[in-house]
Amino acid sequence: MTRPRTWSAANLSLAMFDQDGVANFTHIFEQSETDYFDLTIAAGARAEKNLVDTTARTGYGLIGVKPKTPHEMAVEYYTFDWEYAQTPEVVDCVLG
Repeated sequence: MTRPRTWSAANLSLAMFDQDGVANFTHIFEQSETDYFDLTIAAGARAEKNLVDTTARTGYGLIGVKPKTPHEMAVEYYTFDWEYAQTPEVVDCVLG
C-alpha cells in the first residue's frame, strides 16, 4: 500500500539545531512519517486478527523502528510526543 503524502518535511518552517549548531535533518522527519504510516498498517493488521493492543513503542518495535540518534529522538518528540501529549510508551498502538 502506498501512503498518501500529506506534507513535505522540506517545507517545514522549523529552525533545527544540534550540538554543532544549525542542522538540517528534514529527511528524518520524512522517515518518521513513513514509519508512522507503517505503524498504523501493523496496528490495523493486529486489530483484524483480534490481537491485544500494544503501546505505540511496542508497535514501532514490531516493525523495527526505534530512535537511536539525538536527531531521531528530537523528531520523535516533535512528531509524536508533541502531537499526542504522551510518549509512545503510553499511547495505544491502535488508538494512536
